[in-house]
Amino acid sequence: MSFHLGYCENVLFDTWKVRSVETLIGSMFGIIGMAILYEGLKAFREHLFWKDGQKKKTENMPAMKLMFGKAHLIQTGLHVVQVILSYFLMLIVMYYNVWLFIAVVLGATIGHYIFGWQKLVLAASSNTKPCAEKTCSDKKVEKY
Repeated sequence: MSFHLGYCENVLFDTWKVRSVETLIGSMFGIIGMAILYEGLKAFREHLFWKDGQKKKTENMPAMKLMFGKAHLIQTGLHVVQVILSYFLMLIVMYYNVWLFIAVVLGATIGHYIFGWQKLVLAASSNTKPCAEKTCSDKKVEKY
């Protein structure tokens, strides 16, 4: 298989038919939106994970309570949606259509630009420093 510049594709489903330049451009906008949504969902899950970790200490909670807790169930549901979106994007790239590939990459780039800065804010506001910046002598090293 090799990349091609055509515009005759059935994208993901038989009902999503690209048969003209206009439908190709419309599909590209849809795919860009899908990739932006994927990046936004990734950032939202990280935000929820961080927010939930700040609310309560989970060190002394029983594992079963954490596993069946509301936060973990929400994270699991969002993870399923994220996996489905990621596979859809991968399958779109596997059509080897240059225009659809560009749409996926462009959408991921725009999505990261829109949502990626939040990681920097969270990292800057965190009080924890990486291990290299503090002494690691108090950490126990487990042997396997």
